[in-house]
Amino acid sequence: MLSKFYTKSTTLIVINLITISIYFVAQPVLREIYSPEDFGFYDLIIKTATIFSAILSLKLEKLLPSETRINTFYNIVFGVILLLFSMTLLLTILLKKTLSKTLIIDNIWLILIVAVLLAFNQALKLIAVDNSKTVKFGLSAFLKRSLEIITNLTITKYGLILGEVVGNITSIFYLRPSKIKISFRKTLSYLSDYRGNVFYNFFPRNFDYNFHCNSQSIDLFQV
Repeated sequence: MLSKFYTKSTTLIVINLITISIYFVAQPVLREIYSPEDFGFYDLIIKTATIFSAILSLKLEKLLPSETRINTFYNIVFGVILLLFSMTLLLTILLKKTLSKTLIIDNIWLILIVAVLLAFNQALKLIAVDNSKTVKFGLSAFLKRSLEIITNLTITKYGLILGEVVGNITSIFYLRPSKIKISFRKTLSYLSDYRGNVFYNFFPRNFDYNFHCNSQSIDLFQV
């Protein structure tokens, strides 16, 4: 058991070191190709998209125990991401002409595309970790970084942003489950109906939440 754990840990460490090395080796070349303004634009888009990705997913992937009911997990998390993405996209289409011109508003659709990819990728990575697929988790990061750098070097026009998009799509396809069906009706029922509520489903019917929290607090103080 321990040997299997050490093997997986060592493999993951090696993959992460290679992934980080690729990034650092490519940096001097990328700085020759792209200007500080390009890196500033990239940083603005990615940071704004990261905030939007948290809003789109509501960070439900960290709240729900994905290992217990995987189909329900997919319907809730991915359904919420797609629903909120659709609503946000529709809202930006309706309001874009009325909002004042800024760099974020001018690139809001690009930000939303990156945001939804980040949200999906983050959820799939968490599922991989929950299912003890640590090597697959590491390889997804390696593939993402490799494709990202290749795109950065070959496509100089918006190459930094395109690299992020291509890298996330690659990681999503690599981590995607073999069979997945998203039902928006189920997603809405889980979120709106008390008997289908995400908290109600994942805790036993006789679950005493206050007692559980108090007991956990006592255990923490006793450590």
